[in-house]
Amino acid sequence: MTASVSVAVFYICAQRELHPRTWMREILLLPCLLALGVGLSLNNARAVLEAVFNHKSDFARTPKYGIERKSQSWRNCKYMPLRSLLPIAEMAFALYFGYFVWYAIMHGQFISVPFLAMFQMGFLYVSVTSLGQWFPRINLDAERESITIPA
Repeated sequence: MTASVSVAVFYICAQRELHPRTWMREILLLPCLLALGVGLSLNNARAVLEAVFNHKSDFARTPKYGIERKSQSWRNCKYMPLRSLLPIAEMAFALYFGYFVWYAIMHGQFISVPFLAMFQMGFLYVSVTSLGQWFPRINLDAERESITIPA
């Protein structure tokens, strides 16, 4: 718990210095930021272990859609990410922490619920967004396909 408090104090102080007038509104997103950091922890651990054991791996770039003209819609372009078991492990951690959220609620340990839920939501978000890239997107609104973004 003290580790979470130290990180929270750091981000609160940083937001207060960066945005003196609106920092109170922006710290409302702090739990989301902490959850995202937790969700990325397995990926970061994998990268550290690869470096420690001198395992050579490709640098996976951010998604690019190959847009070459202003009139070209990015929705028609396909991006296929590399498939690994990491999103499955992240989903397993989300289910694991989901069980403990339920357990804490059932046993009246309400103080731990926000922290457990933050871990659960972080792993769940990262896992779902990673798994969502594996499958083709479902186009529910054909009109949106004609929207173009400026290059």
